[in-house]
Amino acid sequence: MPFLKALTGYLFLTLCFQANAADPVKLPPMNLGNTSFLDGVAGPGTLVMLSSTYVSADRFNDNNGDALPGDNRIDISGLLLQYAKITKKKIWGGYYGWEVLLPLVDIEPDTSFINEGNKGVGDLIISPFLLQWTDSTLFGKPYFQRINAIFAVPTGRYKRGRDVNIGSNTYRFNPYYAGTLHLNNKWAASFRMHYLWSSKNDSPTGPFDSTQAGNAFHINMATSYQFTPKWRVGLSGYYLKQTTDDRINGMSQPDSKEQVFGLGPGLFYRHKNSSCTFNSYREFNAENRTEGYKLLAKCNHVFR
Repeated sequence: MPFLKALTGYLFLTLCFQANAADPVKLPPMNLGNTSFLDGVAGPGTLVMLSSTYVSADRFNDNNGDALPGDNRIDISGLLLQYAKITKKKIWGGYYGWEVLLPLVDIEPDTSFINEGNKGVGDLIISPFLLQWTDSTLFGKPYFQRINAIFAVPTGRYKRGRDVNIGSNTYRFNPYYAGTLHLNNKWAASFRMHYLWSSKNDSPTGPFDSTQAGNAFHINMATSYQFTPKWRVGLSGYYLKQTTDDRINGMSQPDSKEQVFGLGPGLFYRHKNSSCTFNSYREFNAENRTEGYKLLAKCNHVFR
């Protein structure tokens, strides 16, 4: 394909704010629902993208999924800037590319145990290696697919002793596999599967020498229908499941795994080399994290 649609929004915004003040370990930011419609579709070109997200949560859940007591709320807003390049060079039949992303975040908590917010630049996200396939088929239907080796480096604003930090003070590896299957001329189904690993934080908040968030699997899923040449409407969702326990001073912490499920409607608009996506999500079944809703708007332009 001559265009590059959306590697958009690896990271952005579900900053992990602690739902339990006694637990200093939390999963770092990750892509939960920030990519959706036609996610696997891309091709040689250069993409610039701006994404805006607003997250509001008024329910803080424990490890059983029960709400913590108190009048707790957190609002998170921010922007994500992205630059991505897919070249015409092929490796294993796929086009080689790379990307860079930078988040700008504002966190405003209002809880029974934390009232101090924070704002600033988040951790830098880089991928030195991605491969995009444009000519595959699945069940006899056109199928676009991509693998991407995503890294995050601790450049974001972080200070030991702060209850809310923009940066995570950790290195992360969060590779993914994405695909879009065109079921017919109107319907398409997409997904993006990730696996997250985080390094130790050697300067954590609290009387500890180190903390380390557990590994996690998360997936975005979407289906959409093209009702005009420029517009699509659809349903998208995400699911997060932490697969290993958090660690404090090298010791595994029982009942520390996080999970959440989000679902909601969305719109997609494309005109020539530009496109915009609008998503709304409501979260359910959260454990060891906040639960609320998310609004997302992102636009990108492709230079061929």
